[in-house]
Amino acid sequence: MKLGVVILSVRSPRKADSVSAWVLDRLNTRALDDVEWTTLDLADYDVPALRRYGQSGEADAPADLVRWRDDVDRCDGFLFITPEYNRAMPGYAKNAYDLLDAPWMNKPVAFVSYGGVGGARAVDAWRVSIQPYNQPSIGHQVLLYNRFDFEGDTLNPTDRHTQTLDKVVDELVRVAAR
Repeated sequence: MKLGVVILSVRSPRKADSVSAWVLDRLNTRALDDVEWTTLDLADYDVPALRRYGQSGEADAPADLVRWRDDVDRCDGFLFITPEYNRAMPGYAKNAYDLLDAPWMNKPVAFVSYGGVGGARAVDAWRVSIQPYNQPSIGHQVLLYNRFDFEGDTLNPTDRHTQTLDKVVDELVRVAAR
C-alpha cells in the first residue's frame, strides 16, 4: 500500500519543513509492514489556478498539474500536513486539491496540523472539503500549537505528540487497507 505525506504549505521559510521532518522520521522509525510512504510537497508543484472543471485531464494541461494528478492518483491514502492560515486551510492548497477529482475518490485522509489553535480550524475546513469525494477522515489528529510547540519555525515534539501521531497513522493504515 502506498500512502502520501502531503505537505500543504508553500511558504518560505515555513514550519512545515520541521513538522514534515519529524513526521517522516517517525514513519521511517516505525517501518510499518506493507506500507510505502511517499512525500508530495506542494511547493514542488507549480499548479495553476482552477479555471474550469476537469482541467487536470485536458490534453494541454500543464506538466506540473499532470505530475500532481499522477502522484496523488498513485496513493491509497494521505497524511495531510496542513497549516492554518486565517482560520482556514491555505488557499493555494485548497486550489491544488480542487484541481483534481477522481485521484482523491474514496481514499482516506489523516491530519497533522499547526497554527494558533493547533490548526484545528484548518482541519475542520479540510474535513468538509473532502466529503464530496467520499474520503474517510481519520477522527484523531495531531495538533501543533505555534505558541507552545515551536521555537521559531522549529517543532519541539513531545512524547504526547509522538503517541498521537502513531495513533493517527495506525488508523490511517487500517482504513486504507480496506
